[in-house]
Amino acid sequence: MQETDNADEVKRNLQGRYIGPYKAVWSLCEFRVHEEFPAVYHLPIHLSEEQPIYCGEDLSQEEVQHRLDTTQSKLIAWFNDNQDKQDSRQDL
Repeated sequence: MQETDNADEVKRNLQGRYIGPYKAVWSLCEFRVHEEFPAVYHLPIHLSEEQPIYCGEDLSQEEVQHRLDTTQSKLIAWFNDNQDKQDSRQDL
């Protein structure tokens, strides 16, 4: 290896990466690995009734109140969806 190749961290990483059998089969079958359906979603945690709501300064008081009443965070929407749909629950 030349000295310039040793300094190229990206090239070393690509040459030394490992692809397991599951990833190899999914790639060969041309399945999408994680672009469409991520296995894990980030749910921002907040206390009840304390989720952040963003509004511009040009909104009227009625529009701000409407956003306060109708806006849901990802966490609250997940809880509501899980409560409404019996088939999405799993007994652990």
